[in-house]
Amino acid sequence: MKAVEKTLKEMRRYLPESGPSVEAWKQAQEKFERSRAGDPASAGAPEIGGEMQQLMAVISERESARRSRDSMILVKTGLRGWSADNNFLFRLAQFEERNADDAFSKNDYAGSKALYRLLERIYQAVPNGKTAARGVVALRGIVKSLKTEAAVVPEEKIDSWLASSAREIAAEAESFASKGDLENACGAFTRAAFLLQKIRDTG
Repeated sequence: MKAVEKTLKEMRRYLPESGPSVEAWKQAQEKFERSRAGDPASAGAPEIGGEMQQLMAVISERESARRSRDSMILVKTGLRGWSADNNFLFRLAQFEERNADDAFSKNDYAGSKALYRLLERIYQAVPNGKTAARGVVALRGIVKSLKTEAAVVPEEKIDSWLASSAREIAAEAESFASKGDLENACGAFTRAAFLLQKIRDTG
């Protein structure tokens, strides 16, 4: 019992202020309290253990997203002389970074992790992405790299919708680029890369 109590207390430290994961933690805590008090209506140790495993999975995903954000920030802060004012890719990445932060704050840890990891790649490409035209080349290269990485993920692990959507959006990006609509091409390449990053993360 003491081990369960200690684990529950430790878990709370890693959870956000509110959200589904906190509600799940509260339910597990209540069941533990009833079980400790000898309430015959309590779920008992097996169910508490199952809920704790689910909470641990959420905490692990949250910490993984946080580490991905920290890694992205490290790359971003290492850029000298580049900003949203003088670099197209930097401006694009900064916009998407707000989306990643918003997803994280809403407990979408898998989505925010994938976007942070993609943004780390985009920030790394900033020196080669001063203009939209150069951004297209850089983002096309990122998509190509992610396609190669995603190809090693076992087929049974791949969400078919993610895969088909990534292909369609990458084709849209090429269509925009061929028409000289470079900003929309960059946006589409970014969306395709995000989906490919999500596939890569399942491997």
